[in-house]
Amino acid sequence: MFNVAIGLFLCILSNLLFGITIAKIKGAFDKSKMLKSFIKYISMIIGIIFLYIAGALNEDIVITNI
Repeated sequence: MFNVAIGLFLCILSNLLFGITIAKIKGAFDKSKMLKSFIKYISMIIGIIFLYIAGALNEDIVITNI
């Protein structure tokens, strides 16, 4: 589960960096859009952390790794 969380975090980070780079190249960088995306990504990461904690506390929970 920890490897999945790290992989998800790295995918989110690379997506954010690619989006910022492309927007700057096109000259269409919008700081408010970036902050909205950042908030979405942070909430996804917090959700994964809570899921990991729930799995650690209750070992009977089955989590599917797709």
